[in-house]
Amino acid sequence: MKKHIVTCVKCGRQFDANEGGAYYPESRRYVCKHCVDKQKDIQKEQAKARKAAEREAEADERERVTGMRQSKTAMLVKIVVGVLFLFAAVSLAVQGNISSFVCGLVIGGALVAWGLVPYLKTKSGRR
Repeated sequence: MKKHIVTCVKCGRQFDANEGGAYYPESRRYVCKHCVDKQKDIQKEQAKARKAAEREAEADERERVTGMRQSKTAMLVKIVVGVLFLFAAVSLAVQGNISSFVCGLVIGGALVAWGLVPYLKTKSGRR
């Protein structure tokens, strides 16, 4: 295919239009692949920052309404996993494995507390 050498409107680099890049039909101008990729990366970063800000805003709104930053689903998952660890620890104690029992008891208790403490603080009115 015949080369079609054009100049990028953003960086001024000359490139073959058949090799890649973007074409703006309303202005009959071209942008090289490097500038297009750079623009896509910038848009990805902006989208990532926007999503992070939305998640932060959701957490702030949830904290304002319920008093907790964690969602109810996250709270329930922590409690259920903690209770499972506690049940596993009890079965280890029955088998006579005391060091594993203590470890399971500590992990299970910590998970249950991690899930329940924010909820209990908001119920009691303290922050």
